[in-house]
Amino acid sequence: MPKKEIPIACSLNDADFRQRREGILTEIKEGIRATDELKNGFRFTFPADDDWIRKITEMIVLERACCPFLNFKLHLGAGGKPIILELSGRAGAKEFVTSLFS
Repeated sequence: MPKKEIPIACSLNDADFRQRREGILTEIKEGIRATDELKNGFRFTFPADDDWIRKITEMIVLERACCPFLNFKLHLGAGGKPIILELSGRAGAKEFVTSLFS
């Protein structure tokens, strides 16, 4: 039996999405220190401190619930290296991530 593709769409209604964008997504966007484009998404670099780990993991938990088509990869390097977050997915996910942080 073929797997059903998860649609590239956020399950939040407009009011909830607006609140998310004005809250945690804006905060995350302001913390981005570098952005690298990947074939199917983006790699974002953040400051290497515990507050950013908490903020990013909170955002991941929230976004996984409403955007199940996204892949999240969080890298916490040794020795105080910056935090790296990769957001990716199948065709269309990259454009969606762009709209999240525009």
